[in-house]
Amino acid sequence: MQSGDAVTALGNAGGKGGTPSVATGAVTALNQSITASDEGSGANSEQLTGLIETNADIQPGDSGGALVNSYGEVIGMNTAASSGTQFQSESGQSAAQAYAIPVDNAESIAKQIEAGQGSSTVHIGATGFLGIETDGSNSGSGSGDSGGFGGFGGGFGGQGDGSGTSDGVTIAGTLSGSAAANAGLTAGDTITSVGGQAVSSTSDIQQALVKYHPGDKISVSWADQSGQSQTATVTLASGPAA
Repeated sequence: MQSGDAVTALGNAGGKGGTPSVATGAVTALNQSITASDEGSGANSEQLTGLIETNADIQPGDSGGALVNSYGEVIGMNTAASSGTQFQSESGQSAAQAYAIPVDNAESIAKQIEAGQGSSTVHIGATGFLGIETDGSNSGSGSGDSGGFGGFGGGFGGQGDGSGTSDGVTIAGTLSGSAAANAGLTAGDTITSVGGQAVSSTSDIQQALVKYHPGDKISVSWADQSGQSQTATVTLASGPAA
């Protein structure tokens, strides 16, 4: 594979289902690094490296679809593009480009999952659910579709985008009966650490929870509306069905 090779991206553009969508183009660069973020939450980003860059016009919903060469061989997995995410290349230039994870990398991660080998970026099994609601005013990815367009794994109990600062994440409320509600957290409280890890966005909370499962006990610290520091040990529950 090299720059100029013809490629076709297959996916589910727009999340419409049915016959897979098709976008054709060519490889424009290899081994690319970008900073990608979900549309509308630019402060919540992740660094992606070793990517295949193409000019195929992939759309939101195409993530996870195959990128194939002119022989029909799968060479990558679509993961991000300028039409659905905001990104900057290492050169600092913006361009209408699409990016795919090389198939060898994707297969390596799939084998890790099949072997049940969890890591800081691979969660095995059910997700632990904290049950907070946030107000959508600032950074942090909420409980969303982890197959989102260049997005981040959700489902750890943060709904909406957290009002994040260096002092913590202010919540809009908790889900009735959830671990957070049972601990006494209420609207206006500011979570400062989860599992002993300081947090400043809902994304930080998700990252802190990724290694835990339903039934695990973890500590949560927060400042209540009067400014008093609180800490409780909570038992994570199972997240709601997707």
